[in-house]
Amino acid sequence: MFERYRKLIDDWHAFSECVQTPLPKTVRINTLRTDREAAIDLLRDEGMSVAKSACIDSAIEIHGKENIGQLWLYHAGLIHLQEMVSMLPVSALPLKPHDRVLDMCAAPGNKSAQAAEALANTGTVWANDVSPGRIHALKGVFDHRGVVNAAVMTQNAMTLSANMQFDHVIADVPCTCEGTIRKNPELALAPPTLDEYDRFNRIQCTILHRAIDLVKPGGYVVYSTCTFAPEENECVVSEILSTRDDVHIVPIELPTVALSPGCLEWDNKTLHEGVQHCRRLWPHHNNSGGFFVALLQRMGGDSREESNFTLHTTSPHIQDYVYNSLHNRFGVPEQVLNEHFFYAVGAKKIGVSNREVRFPSGEIVSRGMTVCKTGRTAMKPSTQVAMHFGKHMQKNCVDMHFDQVNAFVRRVSFSVSREQISRVESDGLVACTYKGFVIGMAMLKDGKCQSLFSKAWAASNTK
Repeated sequence: MFERYRKLIDDWHAFSECVQTPLPKTVRINTLRTDREAAIDLLRDEGMSVAKSACIDSAIEIHGKENIGQLWLYHAGLIHLQEMVSMLPVSALPLKPHDRVLDMCAAPGNKSAQAAEALANTGTVWANDVSPGRIHALKGVFDHRGVVNAAVMTQNAMTLSANMQFDHVIADVPCTCEGTIRKNPELALAPPTLDEYDRFNRIQCTILHRAIDLVKPGGYVVYSTCTFAPEENECVVSEILSTRDDVHIVPIELPTVALSPGCLEWDNKTLHEGVQHCRRLWPHHNNSGGFFVALLQRMGGDSREESNFTLHTTSPHIQDYVYNSLHNRFGVPEQVLNEHFFYAVGAKKIGVSNREVRFPSGEIVSRGMTVCKTGRTAMKPSTQVAMHFGKHMQKNCVDMHFDQVNAFVRRVSFSVSREQISRVESDGLVACTYKGFVIGMAMLKDGKCQSLFSKAWAASNTK
């Protein structure tokens, strides 16, 4: 299948053997809730064989055949299954707190969430995907990981419009996906045709042109694919560098990752000399999937003036409703709540974001995180909001044992001892914790907890 790339590959035998072996399993740590050292300790406490990723600081390699989705750390939003190479585009961007980031082809949401975490939930992340059917999964990733600085929209990336410019744009574009052969071996049965390479090239060039138009002068665009084809990689970047004078390529240096330079010739054509600063990841170099990444900086063009922007302010009615629960019932400090913006979502829900997030103009699919449904006398916080504010909850918390966690994530009731409810003031809504992490809400009555864990996330079993 990959014979056409033989001249590009330094060790054909090693490459051929590597792509026929299973892909190592990696998880990314949710740095909004924990750090890698703590996560490794927690995973080892569960009897798992794990190791730090040699390539990405926030990644852990998991050995064995564990189902990541059954781990309590997964349910608590501490870890998320993600291939190592797909973490590279965001790692290549010089992100700073309060930056504005656009992810043009965002589903399933891993890169957008990684950017949100890198910003520590400050600034704004716009996550766009053309497929409405993939938006639900994208939003689920945000909720599970506690992202409150994002808005989700569904536009065609080739014609995407925005009411502001961005500090960074992620263009992880549709491609032939050849680099995923280790987890999708069926690709070998129907390799891409030359017509498919050309079709994707046209789409990718259009998206990358649009990405550059949407980034601020001085801002960065990261372009990436999970394919080996130069038609979709260096040829796309070469076309941009050859036709635009407002952009240049920035060499990517990631000392812990084995990176190869881009190819300067393909199909008897000489490409723009700048593509040597593109980076390829060959599977046999990093024991990974195949990947391509390029970092571009916009050097000219118009900078659109924006009206003065003030922080969002929560209305008194919504503030009273939310604070009565999160502050009065669970002891979340008002200072922490004041750092957030609570707002009405239609007539039946309340949402939350950071106070500086900029929402897209026009129709959007979702923004921030759902706090609760309205219409109740007392607010019932959603699972994701309980997790998000969990580290600040000081009272009315139930400290679960492991067997109770298994029941909790299956939405099964369980009995608790007096010692476990020492921080509970009265029956009613309680936050359920395990090893210091809030996993969700329950209703406590007469020593028994009825789990209110999210129905969408409920599991048949956990470990």
